[in-house]
Amino acid sequence: MLKAILSKVKHVILKPWKIVEVNVALNKFTKKGNSRKLYLIGTPNHGNLGDQAITYAQIQFIKDQCKDIDLFEIHFNDVKHYIKQLTKRMNKEDIIMLQGGGNLGVEYFKEEQLRRKIIRTFTEQKVLIMPQTIDFGSTDEGRRELKRTQEIYNAHPNLAVVAREEKSFEMMKRTFYNNSVFLTPDIVMYVNKSRPKEERKDILFCFRKDKEKVVSGRIEDELYKLLSRDYTIKATDTVVPYRVNKETREKELNQIWSMFRKSRLIVTDRLHGMLFALITSTPCIAFSNYNYKVKGTYKWISQFSFITFVEKEEEVFQFTDKLLEQLEVEQEYNHHFAMPHYEEIRKFIDKK
Repeated sequence: MLKAILSKVKHVILKPWKIVEVNVALNKFTKKGNSRKLYLIGTPNHGNLGDQAITYAQIQFIKDQCKDIDLFEIHFNDVKHYIKQLTKRMNKEDIIMLQGGGNLGVEYFKEEQLRRKIIRTFTEQKVLIMPQTIDFGSTDEGRRELKRTQEIYNAHPNLAVVAREEKSFEMMKRTFYNNSVFLTPDIVMYVNKSRPKEERKDILFCFRKDKEKVVSGRIEDELYKLLSRDYTIKATDTVVPYRVNKETREKELNQIWSMFRKSRLIVTDRLHGMLFALITSTPCIAFSNYNYKVKGTYKWISQFSFITFVEKEEEVFQFTDKLLEQLEVEQEYNHHFAMPHYEEIRKFIDKK
C-alpha cells in the first residue's frame, strides 16, 4: 500500500518538471531554421539493436534525402508527455513519421495502440508509417484487432503505410484501401557499415532466445561441433539486457557492427542479424523464423552471394564451407538496388 502511495506521489511531483522539459525541448526545436518539421514518434529506448538500427537509418535517411526538414525524435515511453503540446504546436505542413519494424499486429500490441492514437489524434498532418511487417495472426482476437486498425487507418485523410516485404504489401493493399501503400526494403538496408575494414577471425552465432525462436537446439549444437573444429565460435545477440537511448544508440550499434566486421561467418535466425551481416559485407547463413519476415526480406538481397537463407534447418550443413570460401573474394555491400524504392518515401514526404 505504502509503495503504491509513494509511486503516485512521485508521479505527481515529477509531472510538472516533465511538462517543463517537454516545453523547453519543443521551443528549442521550433526555432530551428527550416520551416518544415518532421516528428519521428515511437522510437525505442530498449535493448533491441535491430529496432535501434531502424531508428538510426530513418534519421540518416531524412538527413540525407530531406535536407530542408528539421527532425525531432520522441521515444515510445515519452509520447504521452508530448501529445498535448504537439496538438497545440504542430502546423498542417508538419509531418509525423512512425517507427518502422515488425510490430504491426497483436504480438507487440502496445506499439500498435500507440500508432492508432497518433493516427486518430493528428488528422490534419501527413502521417508516414515506416517499413513494417504486418501480422495479426488467425485468432479471433487478431481478426478483431485487424478490423479496428483498418477502420482507424482508413479514416485518416493523408496516411502512408510502408511494407518491407511482399506478403505484408499485399495484405496492406487489401486492408488499407484508403491509404497510400508502398513496398520498400527494411530501412536498415539504407546504411552501409562495411568500413572500416577489419581482420576477420572467428565465427559468430547470433540466435534468438525469445518466443520467436524456431531453430532447434540440436541444430545449434551440431553446427557448433562442426565449425569449432577449425574456428573459434563466439556468441552474441542483437538484443542487449539494458536500455539504449538516443544518447547511447550509435555507440551500441557501432560496437555490434564492428563485431560483425571482425567475423568470418555469421550464423543467425534474427532478421537484423542477417541485415547487420549484409551491411557489413559479412558472409552469413540466415535461418527462417516463425513468420515470413526473414524469408520475405531475403528476397530483396538474394543477389548478394555472401548471404544464404536456409528455410529447412537441416539444409544448413550444405552451405557452411561455401560461405567460408567466399572470404577469398572481395565483396562489399551497396544499397543502389534499394534506392528507387526508398524514393517513394521521399516523394510522399515532399508532396505538398
